[in-house]
Amino acid sequence: MSTSLASLNGTSLPLPKVVLFDVYETLLDMQYIKQKINSLLSNKWAYRYWFELLMQYCLVENSIGTFHPFAAIAKETLKKTALPFGHRLYDEEIEELLGLFDHLPVNEGVTECLSLLADHNCRIAALTNTSEQIICDRMERTGLISYFEAVFSAEEVKKYKPATEVYTWTLRQLNVQPEEVLYVSTQDWDVAGAASAGMMTAYIEPENSLFYSLATPPNIRVQHFEAFVNLFAKADV
Repeated sequence: MSTSLASLNGTSLPLPKVVLFDVYETLLDMQYIKQKINSLLSNKWAYRYWFELLMQYCLVENSIGTFHPFAAIAKETLKKTALPFGHRLYDEEIEELLGLFDHLPVNEGVTECLSLLADHNCRIAALTNTSEQIICDRMERTGLISYFEAVFSAEEVKKYKPATEVYTWTLRQLNVQPEEVLYVSTQDWDVAGAASAGMMTAYIEPENSLFYSLATPPNIRVQHFEAFVNLFAKADV
């Protein structure tokens, strides 16, 4: 058994004390919401347009020093998203869409991954841009919550990922050094944010995606959770 993990360039990484996960798309499957938004707005790119607009306005708030809850930004950007596609979304439709976040299924391979980490006494935590309560409620219903030492919300910092302050604040809550944490996400901008705080990073690469090459590359790059699990299965965690 190895006492290290294989990195992207073939070198070894020290085993992390903490594995810190992003939540949406990384742990929880967003496919149904994608399909629902695309269908409602009659365009296969509608969800992607909304998500990019959502992140754009999170970054606007970071830049100008204002703060509104993630759910409020999500609602406002859904309204803005509908117009270019020739639609108008009413408040009740938006509430129905956002209510779907309470029913997201777990991505394939996630439970097996968390179980393996727990079996090896690895500390596990999550970091999200949305509210801690929303994520804890969903994890409670999926049965994932028992694996997690803590769920951290960027809303506590009044900044949104990928602001470096969010990750450094999380490190303080965990009482660990950056190099002792492996951050796992399916979002390249999220991986870049964690790297800016000095964390080791793992990028679970979505299909038909390209990592932003001007950012610090991830230490680990895999295409699905099974491959990520295999890295730990070979190590004496």
